[in-house]
Amino acid sequence: MLVVTIASDAELLALRKKVALKDQTVCAGSLYMKALLNGREILLVKTGIGPKKALSAAKYITRHFSPSRVLSIGAAGATDPSLQVGDIVLVDSVLREAGAHNHAGSSFQTDVALRKEAAAALGERGVTVHTGTCLTLDRFIHSKTEKRRIFSRHNVAVVDMESAALARQISSAEIPFFDIRIVSDAAVRDTLDVYGMFMAQKRAGIAGRYLYFMKRPGELVRAVRFRKDLARVSSIIAQVTEVVVGALV
Repeated sequence: MLVVTIASDAELLALRKKVALKDQTVCAGSLYMKALLNGREILLVKTGIGPKKALSAAKYITRHFSPSRVLSIGAAGATDPSLQVGDIVLVDSVLREAGAHNHAGSSFQTDVALRKEAAAALGERGVTVHTGTCLTLDRFIHSKTEKRRIFSRHNVAVVDMESAALARQISSAEIPFFDIRIVSDAAVRDTLDVYGMFMAQKRAGIAGRYLYFMKRPGELVRAVRFRKDLARVSSIIAQVTEVVVGALV
């Protein structure tokens, strides 16, 4: 069975409208859905956001299912200034930066054969794809200055919060793993400070969120743009997943 993992409801929104749900299970905040996509059976997993949830979901997948292959797909922030919102990146390797939370740095290669099959299937549909490295971090990167620093230091195409945890666990189980990222925010501009907004709401509820935007009107503009861009990314995720599943299952 092909397993498809996606982190959040927002990323999953368009794809959920395309699948026929057969069964579902919830464990530790992750949602596991046996579903049909164009008549082909897949296990669709909403892992939750961040490396801890991604790792927990990956462990559950390897222990309770028998995946033949695992595709991780979702949004990512661009650090390569040439990438635009909506660009599709076939990840050739996944990096984990050393230092945060005392973890060691690591690197994982994605499955070459699966990456080539996905590229060929998308190419036949006239879909332009890019190839590059994804760096997994513990935090959302919103500053163009930090994106520039990351690109200069690591020469990676995109950053996310889940790929390395998934790659580590899936690869250790000797299951072919590949990763596709859709650019949700460009490297050349600041985007919404999701963490700052979240912490304001955590401290004072919905009033905290309103106060956060009142004090930072520029953030409200970024929030509207980010929401619009993420909706576009969700649609691309659905389209790419449909093509790739059709080619592989």
